This record gives sequence, C-alpha cells and structure tokens, in this order.
Amino acid sequence: MVGLQYRFKAVGRVQNDYTNYQTHGLSVNLRPRVRGYKWSARAGVFAIPSFYLRVYRDRDLGAYDEARFANWEYTGDFSYRIAEPLWLSVIAGYGSYYYNARFTEYDSEYQELGGELEYTTRWDPRVTVRYLRRISDNVGKTQADGPFSGPTGALEDTEYGDGDFSEDDMRLSVKSPVKFLPLKMLSASLDARIRRRVYTTDRSLEADPFHRGRMDKRWEVTPALSWNAVAAFEINAYFTYEQRNVESDHDPVALVKNFVRREFGLGVSYRIN
Repeated sequence: MVGLQYRFKAVGRVQNDYTNYQTHGLSVNLRPRVRGYKWSARAGVFAIPSFYLRVYRDRDLGAYDEARFANWEYTGDFSYRIAEPLWLSVIAGYGSYYYNARFTEYDSEYQELGGELEYTTRWDPRVTVRYLRRISDNVGKTQADGPFSGPTGALEDTEYGDGDFSEDDMRLSVKSPVKFLPLKMLSASLDARIRRRVYTTDRSLEADPFHRGRMDKRWEVTPALSWNAVAAFEINAYFTYEQRNVESDHDPVALVKNFVRREFGLGVSYRIN
C-alpha cells in the first residue's frame, strides 16, 4: 500500500511578525496492505523557504543586515514492529541551510543517521524516543578567513569562521488525547530536546575564536495543545523554553552566545492525504 501526504504549517507571532514562517512537508509511505502489518517505509522532503535568524554584521560592507536561511531536508526511514505496541525505526537524512546573499559564508550541508522507538500504551498516550547523530559541513567557510571583530574592536556576535561540527540530538515526545474536556479531537503533547554540538575546526584560536574549542549544550521543552477542527486541519498552541550554554577556549564567546528563549506561539497546519 502506497500513501502520499502533504503537510503545510504556518506560524504567526503576535509580536515581531517579520519572524513568521511556513513549513512544507511531502512524504511517500509504503506498507503491506494487511491488518497488523509488521513494517513500513517512508521517504520525505521538508522545507522552510525562509526563516529569520537575527541581525548580523556584514563583514564586507561593514553594515548590519538581517540573516535569513532556507532549509531543505531529505529523509528516509524504515520501521519494524517489534511487538504490538512497539515500533523501531532506522532514520537517515541529508539537508542544507543556505543563507541570503549577504551571509553565504554561513551556508552548510549535513548528514544524519539515527533511530527511534515509539510505544503506544493501552490508554492511548504515545511515547517516542529519538536519537540522531549529525555531521555538518560549513560549505561557505572558504569565504570566512581570519578573526572578526566589531567596530569597537570587541568580539562581534557572529558565526563567522569554520562552522563544521558534529552533534548528538536526543528527543523525547509524549502525546495523548484529552478526554476529560468537552472539546472533541483535542490532544496534549510534551516535547523535550537535548543537543550537544562540538565544533571541529582545525583553525587556530586566533584565526577562529568562535569555533575553536567550542561546545554548545542546548535544551528545550515544549508543552502544546492541538485541536483537529476538521480531519486535515489542525490548530496548535504552544509554549517553548529553550536554553543554550556554551563552553569555549575563548571566554567572550560564551558571553555573546549563551541565551534563553521563551516563546508562546500559534500554529496552523493542513494535511493532504
């Protein structure tokens, strides 16, 4: 049995609407046409056409401008039912981040490989645990040679330099229908994510202070409520807390790269099967 699914999501923010964005996902699914099937396979493509990151200083022009990127990701996975409520999946992917013309030195491509366990309890909640190992190549790094300081000589908040890295990405997701409220087709979820990123540049600390000897520890948690107003239309309200802690051989890097993000959001998605 072959299935085709397209999923569209639009995120609009009450403040700073220039950070609004859309996502598009297209996948092809294959599984046996029998009840209680034991395996399934999927190939998909995911795209964010334009995502606002922040304002950076353009080294060539000496002016500040917004940095935006387009993200494309191609994935494939094979899943096998180990037991009635338990699925094991193997996942592989390739993706890219390409920036607007002012910041092509940040362009990167990555490969990832990992696995996932999904368990559905007899009371309906579904628990998913995923691990991915990701290797990223900063393909635009040849345009970023030498250290980069701001107009006053202070270290500029940037990703200028050799941004190659390896990353461990771990996710936990719990999702359950909400049955004690009168509103039908309502579900609640809790997603947690931990990332450990090690930059692998072989440049010296003087040549690349932002990446030499740097490790990012990043975690986030997102509780959400989702309502399927109609079969293919979903409204999602969420809150995200995210924090990044940086260890670096150059102390000022942590001062400009550590951050905490708190975000309330409203998402709308449409699925076509």
